[in-house]
Amino acid sequence: MNEATSVDELKQAILTKAHDIAAEYHERAEQARDNILLEARERLHLREEHETKIGKIIADREYARLIQANELKLHRKLDMLRWSLVEGVMKAVKDRFIRAIENDPEGYIKVLGAWTQEACKLLPYDKLVAELNSRDHQLLKDHWDEFTRQYVPESVHLKISQTDCETLGGIRITTPDNLVRIDNCYEGRMQRLEAQIQQSIMQKLFSTVEQLQQIIHK
Repeated sequence: MNEATSVDELKQAILTKAHDIAAEYHERAEQARDNILLEARERLHLREEHETKIGKIIADREYARLIQANELKLHRKLDMLRWSLVEGVMKAVKDRFIRAIENDPEGYIKVLGAWTQEACKLLPYDKLVAELNSRDHQLLKDHWDEFTRQYVPESVHLKISQTDCETLGGIRITTPDNLVRIDNCYEGRMQRLEAQIQQSIMQKLFSTVEQLQQIIHK
């Protein structure tokens, strides 16, 4: 083997080795590229999942906020509706009381008698004073003895006050010194019975509290 042949063989061996090394590095580069792409896809997927979760959380919070806001609006509307209905019924009660005074004076006198009797029995005094508005004073003053005989206990002396009181109707019973009284005027009775009347109205408008709650949260 001459020197030229040996050089060619060495050259060929170097080229072959270089080719093998290049192929190996190329393969490694391909694997590295695939790994980088796989890792990038996984990171992108995780990021998308994370952003999706965050988006869902934000959407759920916004949905809950809107639901709460709508419930508050509904509560306000129902409160307004409830009180408008209650006020309407209360006005109807007042109008009915006025019509009873105007259209059924005999029935109204019986109501005054019942309220007077109730007050006289509750007050532990033998001398009392009855206060009326000007209309009712004119209605009863000529028949006062008959009225008291029918509705006032025998142990009680009830005189009619010469001073009229400002009221829609009814009667106010007081002691002569005006320190103790039972206000059975329309306004006084309505004030005392307001909560009870409103509850009764609500029970008529909404059969049960549970039904009202169901309407609110429906």
